[in-house]
Amino acid sequence: MHTDEQSGPLVSRVPALPLGVTLRPYHDGDRDAVRHLTTLSFGPVSIAGAMEQRWGAGAFPLPWAERKWREVAADLERYAPHCLVAVAAGEAVIGCVTAQISPETGIGRIPDLMVEPAYQGQGVGRALLMTCLDHFRVLGLVAAKIETLAHNEVGAHLYPSLGFELIATQYHYALLLNSPEEPSGAPPSGARHGGAGPG
Repeated sequence: MHTDEQSGPLVSRVPALPLGVTLRPYHDGDRDAVRHLTTLSFGPVSIAGAMEQRWGAGAFPLPWAERKWREVAADLERYAPHCLVAVAAGEAVIGCVTAQISPETGIGRIPDLMVEPAYQGQGVGRALLMTCLDHFRVLGLVAAKIETLAHNEVGAHLYPSLGFELIATQYHYALLLNSPEEPSGAPPSGARHGGAGPG
């Protein structure tokens, strides 16, 4: 694989892809399609989706898909030359991988990988990841990071098969700040805090 400064990662070696599917660098015209892919791909396997499932859509000012999309969009805007899409016949975007690079630390991070459900299990995600990793190598990076939730069975199988090693596990905690239910042991509403009141 090789790159150029204007178009970013270019594909020269990828696994076999479904007929008519190719990979190319992301560009601004793909934005709406990637937004749609975000909604299709991340509901069951995103922290934003898990929080909404726990407390309901009404607990948040924005639905989970919009919150997740804003994270993806920030990476696409800042690191566009390092992001890739998979396209089918007619240039329909059916997959995307986002990337963050840090030449100072020598580390590349892959925040999000998404593939349209109809194309999952056909090597599209694997090809996107392998091409992104080749791009990191060309840039002279020394390591790549990727994360997945424990219940994402696809990621738990795919990433080790590409050579990723489990380095550490992490727990994600969240607290609903304005919950109508007060935690056990909390002072009743209106209770005073601090010293004794006037006697």
